[in-house]
Parts: sequence; structure tokens; C-alpha cells
Amino acid sequence: MTLLAPISAVIALGVALPTLLAFYLLKLRRRPVRVSSTMFWEQATRDLQVNVPLRWLRASLLLLLHVLILLLLVGALGRPAVMGGEASRASVFIVIDRTASMSATDAGGGRSRFEAAVTRAGELADDMLSGLGAPSVTLIAMGREARVITPPTRSRAEISRALGALGPTDQPGRLSGALTLVESLLDTDTDEGARATRPLVVVISDGSSAVGSALSLAGARVRFERVGPGADGGRDNVGIVGLGASRDSDDPALVRLFVALQSVRRERTATTLDISVDGTPVQRRPVVIEGAGEDPARATGSAELRLPRGGVVRVVLERGDALVSDNAAQLVFGAPSKPSVLVVAPEASPDRFLRDVLEELDLGSLRVVAPEDYRRFLTGDMSAIDLVVLDRAGAPAPGVASLSFGVPVPGLVERASPAGGERVVSWKRADPVLRDVSLDTLIVDRGALLAPDPDAAGVRTEALAIATGGGLIWRTEATGVERIAVAFPISRSNWGLQLSLPMFVANAVESLTGRGAGDDAVRFLTSEPAQITLPGARGTLRLRGPVDVEIEIPETQRDASAINLGVLERAGVYRIENEPGGAVCVNLLDAHESLIASPATIQIGGREIEARGRGDAPVPREVWHWFVLGAAVLLVLEWGLYAWRMRV
Repeated sequence: MTLLAPISAVIALGVALPTLLAFYLLKLRRRPVRVSSTMFWEQATRDLQVNVPLRWLRASLLLLLHVLILLLLVGALGRPAVMGGEASRASVFIVIDRTASMSATDAGGGRSRFEAAVTRAGELADDMLSGLGAPSVTLIAMGREARVITPPTRSRAEISRALGALGPTDQPGRLSGALTLVESLLDTDTDEGARATRPLVVVISDGSSAVGSALSLAGARVRFERVGPGADGGRDNVGIVGLGASRDSDDPALVRLFVALQSVRRERTATTLDISVDGTPVQRRPVVIEGAGEDPARATGSAELRLPRGGVVRVVLERGDALVSDNAAQLVFGAPSKPSVLVVAPEASPDRFLRDVLEELDLGSLRVVAPEDYRRFLTGDMSAIDLVVLDRAGAPAPGVASLSFGVPVPGLVERASPAGGERVVSWKRADPVLRDVSLDTLIVDRGALLAPDPDAAGVRTEALAIATGGGLIWRTEATGVERIAVAFPISRSNWGLQLSLPMFVANAVESLTGRGAGDDAVRFLTSEPAQITLPGARGTLRLRGPVDVEIEIPETQRDASAINLGVLERAGVYRIENEPGGAVCVNLLDAHESLIASPATIQIGGREIEARGRGDAPVPREVWHWFVLGAAVLLVLEWGLYAWRMRV
């Protein structure tokens, strides 16, 4: 207990106490009255004795009460305060960091930083609301986005309920978003000079999400309550910060995984990557990460696995450290796709060699149409067609890849062959379309060649095979659509009798349709909305995972296949109820959060704010209200005692 204005209290006591005693020492002046006897006037005799000047005061309960009342009022003038509370102010905003790094379990006693932050927020709220004139307290939770979890309140019970319902996230986040929300809630007319009533913004965080902010916060004071081990701690974490995967272009059942790791440990770390498919372990890959210096250490790992039917691939870093959410990453692989091919040929009769090759390929569908029927396709929906094969007829469809034989395509023009028979003089053996394709013995009858069209704009052309007179096989690309053009029909060459033709057609189909060549793995981050494709979904969609999620599908969306799940705050695998094999994979994969930094300062509005820990000097909280209340209670007691003594 201390007095913030002791001089005022001393002066008031020096004036008031002598005045009170003087009232008890002064002799009362009474009018003399003659009576026949003093037998019934004993009390008057005692009053007369008390009012004898210079006689010592006699014990009196009323005098004691008056002195106590006086001392309480004088004490209130001295502005008494207790240490450890918050100075009285108009409003307080408590910002609780719940980003991924706050789940690090290095706050002491096996607790996470988030648990320590919630405990500290409750203690601050109790301290601020424990007296008269308590400020209103607003709780703000900060993750990917900041939100108010309790409006301004003076109810400790309401704050306790809100803190009990608050949970951590695996999201990255930035303090600037929370401060922007605070500024929108502040009273911009706050008196800068009245420091005792200026709003207080308390940031309870490990400081890793703090970035420079130019916000003024309307003159509010900002205090940084750091949770975590400090700038020299938080050095025990190795996390997965990147995950990529793709199917092999030659063997779509073969999947290649690429994992990026980050370590903040000073020591060299040897660990293991456990890889599983649908919960079944398939591989263990050792990995070594060098010790970190000023910057974190990085390493990469890779693996190959067979995945002919798709599934959930999960990579787990086998080691215990401060942050668990970055020790695993997962993705969903679909089964290798089978392309749908449309063949256009005169009278719906393609070259017999070409037809035999296409029928041997593992296609989703194969359909042959005549040019007149193809025109009707062009005016309709072509989204179900992955590739159009043009054999001596038709024109490339907009937006659909094509393989053509003896048909010009946009960006190329026909050019007459000067020789009697064309032979291939060179070809790009490393190109995916000509991989393992030998064209040494290919002979083409006299006919048309293809050359770039000088008037075509925005079309990229590349010659894949060149004959003595010009280009025989070309690749073109415009507006993201790729085409392979063969200058001659198969019937005008000896290609149909060679093994290179089926190899060329198979390579072209795979390259143009993207079957197995792209990254067909699906994963989401905790910082972005997740979306699934679930045709015909009805009613309530339930996901079981790190946290259970229920989504009511609106009537307007029930005929759509794409369903927006919103942002899933916790990383992990979510299984779709009543959908065998249906899963949604959500990852952290954030190098900044994996640093689990705990700096000593944060920068806000160009000011560097130092962290304040539990052992720092407390802020005094004025309690003069209790002194005034105590004086009022004693005054009522004194009045009752006087009335009892004066009863007749």
C-alpha cells in the first residue's frame, strides 16, 4: 500500500485532527436553571465534568469512531494505491495471440505458450476488475484474422467463460491485423493529456507475430506481456515447411515426394521421415540437418512410392520438440486420370494404324466422329473432352489440346515439299513426345510440310522433327493450349509399319492430356479456405479430424459439386463422414511460425515496446474508493450509536 499524494493527506490530517479534538475539549455553555434536586441529573453532572478545560479526554466510543472516519477521509485524499494492479483507465483491450507458434510447449511446467497466455489474461482481468471504478475490458483473439471474443465488459464471469472457450490454432498471423481492429474500437476523442484514463492495449504474445505497424492507436498505451522462453530460448524445433509431390510422367503410378525442413536448433540434428499411405507405413527416410546460426538451418528430403489408386500420403518428422503442428504434413492423391479422346476422321473412319494404337491405350473413353458431327461438338460443351485427334479432317477446338495428322493448326501454314520423298534428318530425342521414338527409317511421300505462320500473333511454335525440306512434326502453344501437329497423314508414309508410331502416339496423349505429368495432389493450408468436390451432397456435411466440423449445405449449393469448407484452423487429416476415402488435408507449412521466436521487443507505430514479464515492476492501482466507502459505513454506525444513547 502506498500514497500517491501523501502531502495532501498530511495537510488535511494536520487541520482536521486538531479541529476534531477541539470539539471534544471545549466546555459547553449552558443556561443556568434552578432545580429542586440533582438526583435525576447525574448525566448532566458528567457532561459538566467532561467540559472542564485542560482535562484529559475520557474514553469514548463516539470519539474513536470520529477519529477513524477522519483518518479514512484523509487517507482517501492521499490517493492510496496497491501495487500489482492497473491504474484506473477508461477501457482496456487484451489481445491474446493464438497463432501456431503459441502452441510451443516451452512456457514452463509443460504448458504451452497459449495456455500461459490465457492464464495471464485471466489474472490481468481479475486484477483490473477487482475495485470500484474498474475499466471495461475487451478480449480480442488473434490468429489468421483478429476477432472480438467479448465486447467491453466489467464482468469477471463473462471474461472467464470466454477464456475457457478459447482454443489455440495452427494458423500463421500478424499483430498488425489485431491492432487495426483495436484502433477501430478505440475512442478517437481520447484526451492525450489524461494519462490515467487513456485506453490500455495489452498484447499477450510470444512476439513472433509482431511486425512494424504505423498505427497510432488513438493515443492508447501499449503493453507487451511476453510468454515464452525469451530471446535466448525457443531453440528446440525442427519442422516441415514445404511439401510437394507429383506423379511420374512415364509411370503415373509412381509418386515422388519432396519435403523441405527447417531447424532452429544449434546442434546438428539427425532424424527420420515416416511416410504412410492411408495410415499404413510405407517408408522411413533418414535426414540430417546442420546446426542453425543466426539464420535457421534448412534441408530437403525426397522419396518415391507406388500409388496406383491414390490415397492420403502423410509425412511425419519423428522427433519430439517444442512445436508439434509442424512435425507432420499430408496431402490427398487422386487416382491417375484416364483421358477422354475424340477422333475426327473422314466418314468416321480413321487410319487403321492410328485406331489400333488408340484402342490399345488405357483411355477413359474413345469416340470417333465424322467432320459434320464434329461441328456440332464445337458448338456444344467440350469440357468432357481431354484431347481431340484430327486425322485428315476437322479443325482444332478452342481450349482443347489436339494431335493432328495432315491438318494445319493455328500458328502453322502448309509448305510444299520440294523433294520426291522426305526423310527425317533430326529430331528432339529429349522431348517427352519423342522419348524412345526412333525416326531414322521414317520416309514420307511427296506432300506438304509445315512452317511457322509469320502473321500469327501470340502462338509459340517449336519444330520437333525436321526433314530435308522443312518441319514434319511441330508443337504449338497459345493461351495455355498445347497442340502437336504432324504434317503428313500416316497413310502417306511408312510410319504405320514401325514401332515408333505407337510410342509417339502414347507419348503425345500423355503429354497433351497431362496424365501423370502434373502435381495432382490436393492439400490446403491453415491460412486459406479449403474446398472439396462432392457431387450430390445433401444436408449436413461432417468432418472428423483434429477438430470436428459440421457444415450445412445451403439449398442453392446442393446441386454444385464444389463445397467451400472455410478456413480450418487446425492442421491434420479430416475424414468426411459417410464418404469412404473422402479426406481433406490441411497443413501449417509456414517457415516463420516454425521459428518459434520469442523476441524481447515489438515495434508499433515506430516505437519499440519492451516485453514486460511477471517479475517486472507492478503498476499501482488506486483504492481510495474503498476508503470513502469505509468512512461512510462508520458514519452510519456512529449515527446509530448516537441515536441509541440519546433515546428517552
